[in-house]
Amino acid sequence: MFQATGDFGYLTQARAYADELLTHFWDEAESSFFQTSDQAEALISRPKHVFDEAVPSSNGVAASVLHRLAVLYDDERFRQTAQRVAAAMSPALAQYPTALGSTLVALDEIVATPQEVVIIGERDQADTQAMLAALNRRHLPHVTVVVAAPDAPEIAMLPLLAERSQRDGKATAYVCRAYSCQQPTTDAAEMERQLG
Repeated sequence: MFQATGDFGYLTQARAYADELLTHFWDEAESSFFQTSDQAEALISRPKHVFDEAVPSSNGVAASVLHRLAVLYDDERFRQTAQRVAAAMSPALAQYPTALGSTLVALDEIVATPQEVVIIGERDQADTQAMLAALNRRHLPHVTVVVAAPDAPEIAMLPLLAERSQRDGKATAYVCRAYSCQQPTTDAAEMERQLG
């Protein structure tokens, strides 16, 4: 929801949920997540959801979400946990790849070099919308997009937004790969060129 709306409240809530996930569902011994909390009623055994069924595997989804949060927050704890889940699932991935689609998606995101696009501008302004429209025309599976108003208090919240500002009062795009950014641009076509 954060990626779609730019509402930082969703991102804050996602991080809080991730912290709860790591605190109450993580199995350190097997590098995976239980289906139930350590605070829930005690069962004979705590189940784990590894394979995709009617719903995606909770371990695959957790790895994907933790990786995305790691990119946004530059959080090594989230990054390493996502990698550990993918590694723990590798024997099952090798044997039953079609039964672990959500984990394969997570693995694809984890091994790819992340790309980030930061747009500093008012979301409802025409120049910001033009940049978003250019991004929405393309399939960008490994690109994290963050839009922030130039005076948004949330700029201090994410390392990805640090020291990013508008140029000449126009929406400004920063196209980065693993936090290493190209020259900022106010031109949507140049932003697309930098994305490759």
